[in-house]
Amino acid sequence: MPIPDYQTLMRPVLAAFRQGPRKVQDILPELIAEFSLTREEAEELIPSGK
Repeated sequence: MPIPDYQTLMRPVLAAFRQGPRKVQDILPELIAEFSLTREEAEELIPSGK
């Protein structure tokens, strides 16, 4: 699966936060698994370097 765009990614992010206060880094493993991202895809930076 290609790296999800913002719209595709937002629903799972919001669902994870609905379970209670969490940091984004805490839900990254869940998102990586949900979208079946490879390690390289998960480590890819956006053009700004973030």
